[in-house]
Amino acid sequence: MFKFRKSIIGAIIVGFIVGGISVTATPKVAEIKASINYGIRMVLNGKPFQPMENAKTIRPIIYNGRSYLPVRSLGEALGVAVNWDSATQTIILGERTDKVKLTANDYKGYSGNSSFTIDQEVLDVGDKIYEYGVHVRKIRLSDSHTYHPKAKYSKFGCEISFIAGEDEERTIKFFAEDHLKGTLIKEVTVKKGENKKVEFKIDNVNKIVVDIPVPFDYLSTSSKLDCKIIFGEPYFK
Repeated sequence: MFKFRKSIIGAIIVGFIVGGISVTATPKVAEIKASINYGIRMVLNGKPFQPMENAKTIRPIIYNGRSYLPVRSLGEALGVAVNWDSATQTIILGERTDKVKLTANDYKGYSGNSSFTIDQEVLDVGDKIYEYGVHVRKIRLSDSHTYHPKAKYSKFGCEISFIAGEDEERTIKFFAEDHLKGTLIKEVTVKKGENKKVEFKIDNVNKIVVDIPVPFDYLSTSSKLDCKIIFGEPYFK
């Protein structure tokens, strides 16, 4: 189903290039004469569909007898990640071939219990030292921290290292958008002293919420919530 969706959007882009502007022509950008058709209705999976961007309605453009739709709006509606590489002037649909390293801007922590860091001493997990990562030092009752792909990527990955904590293993859950109402994307169990690689699909996900559940009786003893868990070198694809 995913490949089918991606092929639809790919066909739209190819149709635009072939039916309109030649990619080998000079200059690369040329003016065209097109029109906006306000009368076209769209149906997606049996339901009315109206592309939106920045809270504004986007209408189909008619050019040379063909209708063209906005790639990003259509990709989001079909659950396919859409990204723009300005350096290479490339529209990227679905999974990237390269890994995009997360920065502090892609992460958000809560109550000082976790932090994005490049501190090599903190990121030393014994058999390796991560270049960057998220350090969780205390487990909350609910969500630990979040990552923000903003529906631009198809996969998320990292290596989880459970260094210290009350239990011999920890279960870590990844939710889409919200840990209470959102969809559970991935659940992994990491043993103490283990480094576990994880990678999973995040098509059309704006926010990834990391949840590390703890027993309720831990809440009465603060020291039981102390830990050291490293999410090493998280990335988007």
